Amino acid sequence: MKQATLCLLIRRSQEGRELLLGRKKKGFGKGKWNAAGGMFDSLKGDRDIVDTAIRETEEEVGIKIRDLEKVAVFDFLFPKERYWNQRVHVFLCTN
Repeated sequence: MKQATLCLLIRRSQEGRELLLGRKKKGFGKGKWNAAGGMFDSLKGDRDIVDTAIRETEEEVGIKIRDLEKVAVFDFLFPKERYWNQRVHVFLCTN
């Protein structure tokens, strides 16, 4: 099963808390709003899933994150398209 990440980037503002989302430009879910994240890739230097979360967030939104908190793991299973199956590690980052 492929390993992937989502990083919920939250900051406090005068209006309360804000969540950074972006619109997917390609691939699965193209055109949908989504959090930063992506697939584990040892060829890009990922040693573990936390490295993936940090790398993907920096690549996608230009933010170097730290102090991640893992808040969930979801398995997405597609019986008719098994190559889409993913285990998604969800992180919260407020710093």
